[in-house]
Amino acid sequence: MRLYVATAMRCHLQVLLAVGSTVMTVDVDSAEQTATGVGNIQKLSIAPNGQFVAAYTADGRLKVWVADFTKALSEFATQSDKLPEQLEWCGTDSVVLCWQVWYACAQCYSICRLMSSSSNIKCCLT
Repeated sequence: MRLYVATAMRCHLQVLLAVGSTVMTVDVDSAEQTATGVGNIQKLSIAPNGQFVAAYTADGRLKVWVADFTKALSEFATQSDKLPEQLEWCGTDSVVLCWQVWYACAQCYSICRLMSSSSNIKCCLT
């Protein structure tokens, strides 16, 4: 079970709770199942504007949805068998995954992969 706090999804505090391939939304008044079958979520991050959610799954995929999980926007197979150290939003429409030796970035509607050799980062935008 993993807890993720979202403050911008509505006018009050909500928590996204990932349990296996199910996502629950919990607030002071209720707890409801938000999504099922989204993959075994290992990391989850909510965009600063609250409109998008990104997740890294156990099978090495980065997935991006609209915040209510009704529409998938991107899916990217990272080909990594290791859990990334970080999954963070860059602004409101790009996500960065960080491993020790390489980075991957996804925009909500396209994929970008950043390769790194120590501190020299090269970017290929598509």
